[in-house]
Amino acid sequence: MRAFGHEWKHTMEGGRLIDTQRPWMRFSEEAVWRQNLDSDESIVLSVVTSPKDVKHWDGKTYRTKYAVGLLRSEQTFGHGTFSASIKLPKGRFLWPSFWLCGDGRWPDNGEIDIMEAWSDGKGSWLKPVLPRWETTSNVHWLEDGRHRQSGAACVPWILQPFRPDGNFVRYEVEWLPDRITFYANGLRTRTVGEDIAKHLAYKRAHVIFNLWTDREDFTVEAPMIIRDFRHK
Repeated sequence: MRAFGHEWKHTMEGGRLIDTQRPWMRFSEEAVWRQNLDSDESIVLSVVTSPKDVKHWDGKTYRTKYAVGLLRSEQTFGHGTFSASIKLPKGRFLWPSFWLCGDGRWPDNGEIDIMEAWSDGKGSWLKPVLPRWETTSNVHWLEDGRHRQSGAACVPWILQPFRPDGNFVRYEVEWLPDRITFYANGLRTRTVGEDIAKHLAYKRAHVIFNLWTDREDFTVEAPMIIRDFRHK
């Protein structure tokens, strides 16, 4: 699929179609489509009921019930600024993300979560304590043979003062060798320093957009919409 000036696949590394921890879903083009929104081309990710048997690398065959939307760039990218305007989906137990991930065994080449979000059992993204949206950033890397992470940090209410499932939010990361800085609507939400950034310095990564479900009893009332992805 070609979109935003780049080629994309609907599978993860090596053509992987499922996450064995959530075997009810598979990654598929069935849940990805284009639409024109306010004269701008947008990509829509949703969830489609579509039972299908999928054989995994582990040799087992999994009976998936749903197709979920995923885009993974054919191209890998180095340091730079990555951004996209995204409207989160509406529904219960949804798990949309916009992230960067290297090839090979995870997390050897790192992962940068520009936006990773979870809706709760009521379909809300809002956390009532110190009001903030459950849209987070995170960095993963390998150090001394162990998986490490910076820790997921929520976007404060004051920096994103409206519903992310009712409005487009521009999520952005500036990835440099000595720091990684995250933004929402042009406002800095977080910076991780050289102590973390050095583990991903001069690596390359694919760009990934996905809408997954965190539990099998999810609902989808409106899809995830992506527009104006940029890398510079």
